[in-house]
Amino acid sequence: MKTLNSSTIVSWLSALIICCLALPVKFSVSFIYLFAGMALFLIIKEKRISLKNEFVVLMILLAGLQLAHVFIDSNQTTATFELEKKLSWFFLPLLWYNLPFKNNREFVDKTLRLIGLGIGVFGWGLILFTLYRYFQIGSARVFFYHDLVSIWDGNAIYYSLLFFISILLLLNELKQKNNLVLVVVLTNILLILALSSKLFALALIVLLTYQLIKLKKPLILLFVFVGLIGSQFLLKENSVVSRFNEMNLSSFFDLKKKITPVTEFDGFTIRKELWNIGLEILEENPDKIWLGIGPGDTQDLINKKLIERDFYIGDGTPDDIGYLNYNLHNQYLQTFIELGVIGILFLGGIFYYLISLGIRNKNASLISINLLFLFAFLTESFLSRQMGVISFVGMNSLFIFKEKYLPINSFSMSIKRLFDLVFSSFVILFILSWSLPIMCLIVFLDTKSFPLFVQLRVGKNQENFKCFKLRSMIKNTDADLLAAQENDARITKIGGFLRKYAIDELPQFFNVFLGQMSTVGPRPLMVNEEIEFNQLIPNFSKRLISKPGITGLSQSFGYKGMVEGLVDIKIRMKLDMLYAEKQSLWLDVKLIMNTLKYIFAQIGIQ
Repeated sequence: MKTLNSSTIVSWLSALIICCLALPVKFSVSFIYLFAGMALFLIIKEKRISLKNEFVVLMILLAGLQLAHVFIDSNQTTATFELEKKLSWFFLPLLWYNLPFKNNREFVDKTLRLIGLGIGVFGWGLILFTLYRYFQIGSARVFFYHDLVSIWDGNAIYYSLLFFISILLLLNELKQKNNLVLVVVLTNILLILALSSKLFALALIVLLTYQLIKLKKPLILLFVFVGLIGSQFLLKENSVVSRFNEMNLSSFFDLKKKITPVTEFDGFTIRKELWNIGLEILEENPDKIWLGIGPGDTQDLINKKLIERDFYIGDGTPDDIGYLNYNLHNQYLQTFIELGVIGILFLGGIFYYLISLGIRNKNASLISINLLFLFAFLTESFLSRQMGVISFVGMNSLFIFKEKYLPINSFSMSIKRLFDLVFSSFVILFILSWSLPIMCLIVFLDTKSFPLFVQLRVGKNQENFKCFKLRSMIKNTDADLLAAQENDARITKIGGFLRKYAIDELPQFFNVFLGQMSTVGPRPLMVNEEIEFNQLIPNFSKRLISKPGITGLSQSFGYKGMVEGLVDIKIRMKLDMLYAEKQSLWLDVKLIMNTLKYIFAQIGIQ
């Protein structure tokens, strides 16, 4: 199979995955499996796979956090169902990132254009079906809101998302005076207004206003813009105007509202009550703030609150569930409850990475789409629906594939810092919070001295910092001058045990949390050692362009502890410099796992 043919087939399959999100789930799932099969075939044929992209790793870690809750949620049925909707988090970014095509940009540009036009073609089909229904029913209501998308049992908000993505992807082609593209964009604008989402209507006004300023012939766009919006106000039936008139701002700012079976909700009020429910769940479960409650148990708690508020107005039949099984219409709050602080940090890190990547590469589409998602998450939980999951993951996976070969830079370092913050927080809260007091007591009884040892070490850019350790030696005057030697009489029996299994270094996770160290990096040396080694090897301190780490590449090759001669020093320096050149989030994870494997092997755990 030729590369050109493979590229074309995968490009069409990738576009169909996104375009068919407007159709019943079985369509998009079918294309996902077809794409996955084709991509796996090409990757296996090339005999290579890479995880060296921060976006791919972050998505897998976030998916792993979801997977963990399947085993700890009491409601495993709902938790498993939620995970099934998000399985694409595991493999879609990884597969797109590893597609073995020589011209990534050409492949992605072609795919994104197909997505933009494909969604537009779907919009025309939607209009034709709606016209057919109008001639059957004779009511203009079929052109608005959920009635417009009911042909496929669709959701107006998610359709608005797809049509807006289509506009963003095709905007650059308007400069080429492409009539087909112009018709698609104008159709999508009309459909977004008809779907009457206040969020997307506002975003549309901002976008079109920007284009008015940018285009050389703004009067034409102004005429179309005013004509499309003005036409909405000429319609007499239950149109977009009635949706805006439904807003009850006074109820939105009320702290509480008594719910009865006859209560009528506008969009603001129901969202406000759902947010109140989310905040109450957080207040009642403060002990689960870090790892979250999990999707299954969260849905149970939301349903319980909905019943207490009389949101359940059904008669008990399976098809008449009132407002049960709603999400909180706020992805940040939903993520915070389901996956805790760690989950929200991952989500924030993903957005930071994507928007930073767009800014660095001047990719307006990548920036605009993620700002739209970022804004939209305030009112809709896109990542708790399959359409939202695949559109978010799929669109960004394609952009990342286009920009895949990038050197280490500032936002990659920010991702590394985010990982360090999450990892060190986890260790401090769930390991050191209970084990450190016990270890300190044992060390105190062993050394008869204060159990924590604080020493000046040389950090990034040769700046000194106070490094924390558990005391492993008797108190002595040479502690800051003479490094540990073989058969050193200063090392206690307990201290020898702590040093053998690197337990004495666990307090350094506080240094990581404070930003003085990283989980992975070159080992920090005492001040006099750093001076001595610089005299032996010129520019030895160049390795400190990275933050020093608790573990690192040198340690994974067995170069840890006492230094044994000049050759040993040179090897450690070369490994530290190699890490500084190749460092990535995936390499950090790999080195951490290798370190744990080494420690478990020392203990005798296979």
